[in-house]
Amino acid sequence: MNFTPRISARVAVLAICAAFSGLDTHALSQDKSFILIGDVHFDKLTLHDMSWLQTNYPNDVAQVNNYSQITQNNFSAFISELLHQSQNVTPVVAGMLQMGDLQEGLAGNITLATQMAQEARDSLRAPSFIPPWILVKGNHEVTGPGGAEAFNSIILPFVASELNQSIPGTSYATRIGDVQIIVIDCYDRTNVIPFLRSQLTGSDARFKIVATHMPVIPVTARLWHIFQDDAANRDTLLNLLAMHKALVVCGHLHKYSVVSRATPYGPVVQVMAASVISDRNRHTPSYYVTSFGPSLVDLEPGYDNKSYLTIEARSIRSYRMAEMPGYAVLKLNGTTGARRLDVFAGLGEFLYETVDLSTFGLHADTSGMGEIVMSPNDSVFLAETKVAVRAVPALGWKFDGWSGSLSGTLNPDTVVMNGEKNISAAFSQIPAGQYEIRTTIEGSGVVVASPAGPYFSPGTVVTLTACSDAGSTFSGWGGQASGSDTSITVTVDSHLQVTAKFRALGVFSINAISGPHGTVIFDPSASTYLEGTKVQLNAIPEYGWEFAEWLGDVNGTTYAALVTVTANMGVRAV
Repeated sequence: MNFTPRISARVAVLAICAAFSGLDTHALSQDKSFILIGDVHFDKLTLHDMSWLQTNYPNDVAQVNNYSQITQNNFSAFISELLHQSQNVTPVVAGMLQMGDLQEGLAGNITLATQMAQEARDSLRAPSFIPPWILVKGNHEVTGPGGAEAFNSIILPFVASELNQSIPGTSYATRIGDVQIIVIDCYDRTNVIPFLRSQLTGSDARFKIVATHMPVIPVTARLWHIFQDDAANRDTLLNLLAMHKALVVCGHLHKYSVVSRATPYGPVVQVMAASVISDRNRHTPSYYVTSFGPSLVDLEPGYDNKSYLTIEARSIRSYRMAEMPGYAVLKLNGTTGARRLDVFAGLGEFLYETVDLSTFGLHADTSGMGEIVMSPNDSVFLAETKVAVRAVPALGWKFDGWSGSLSGTLNPDTVVMNGEKNISAAFSQIPAGQYEIRTTIEGSGVVVASPAGPYFSPGTVVTLTACSDAGSTFSGWGGQASGSDTSITVTVDSHLQVTAKFRALGVFSINAISGPHGTVIFDPSASTYLEGTKVQLNAIPEYGWEFAEWLGDVNGTTYAALVTVTANMGVRAV
């Protein structure tokens, strides 16, 4: 199949539409859709040497059986739905982008591997899709004897014919209108960054899409992503993607996900397409998660990577991940630059949700003396991100209000990034002849002033009281105050800057060992105690025995001992 006549057919259709409706074909052609397909795992048991598989990959036998059954039950219907979508989606579909593992590997020999690749290819070619297929190399399809050879000799030439261009290897690029698509072989670690840099820096396309099998940003507790164990190259990769505003599309995990990660050069936005239509009628996920962090381990307890997830979470700005089969349609608006994702679950063209993948800038300005503190502290955000903004006046100045994309005096306030935003905070000096006490909190607590202020006449005596939150304790004053008493008095004769320092209370345990003829009972009874908790230890001897004394961190000969927990303790009753 040659790509050229299919492009001609599309142009002809658009020209006819323009003739009857007055549409500008050039403008219309700038809006494009791409259908995103995750792992498919086309498979047939007859294309495996099962004896070889059972001997060499016994743990994969069940998987091969499963993929073969899915192919038999749902693959034809999946292809039919993709064909229908490719003909009916608006704006026009410009490409079918499949993110690796089109077919299963582990055939057992080069003959069967070649036949598997041929049948997978023919399943895409036979329905006469107008938009071209753009295929990414996965890991399954090249596993086992002949897998890599079949991919290179069958799949890559098919892609070349679809795009009507030469394909030099498993990493390649193509341009469709104002969209540059860069396919990377994520398993060729030495070539990923040089190839990507050459393609991104050399392209003036408005939209840049980087297609990879393995994610760039981890999505689950498994952490599978490019340069997982190479922090330097990973930072280089992320920064490169952010600098060129490239959208990452990937597969590998059979999940649907959209994630935005901050870098010094802006956000990296990544879409993971689900696919593997294990159940054509599944239109809701078995789970839908919107919080990235160590809690992801609860979904996959066998992958205890909480430390890595905790660190990575500091850079994650937006996250959603769902366990469900399906695919997605990426829609690009050539006029506005907007990027929209329509997510389909199962089969039946069931639209599960729509996500705005556009990114917007937030510009903050001030008048007077003060600053605006933002959280997250970025300048560009994925659409719909909520940014907390707080106006902080300089000492001796006050906040008067917001203008621009915010109004009013609520402080802090929230900016929802549904477009480009500009905010300004206005500050003015406090009334002449008045002073303020500016309190800064370290830790968890509050400071109460009496009288309350906010401004004080010269010579006013003010009592400051530090009140710790639950689980914290006050540790001392700083700035223009000192000491460790929770309440202090200050005489106001200038603007004052005072810091109240709080620290988290420790959590400790008491390990009690009793002799062979008695027990120790705690009151209150708990496995751990907050620092400062008073606990009564009661020695209870068996009938016919009597308590002698306490040993360890408690001394004495009385049955009941009251202790204040300030550290882990070990006691023994004899």
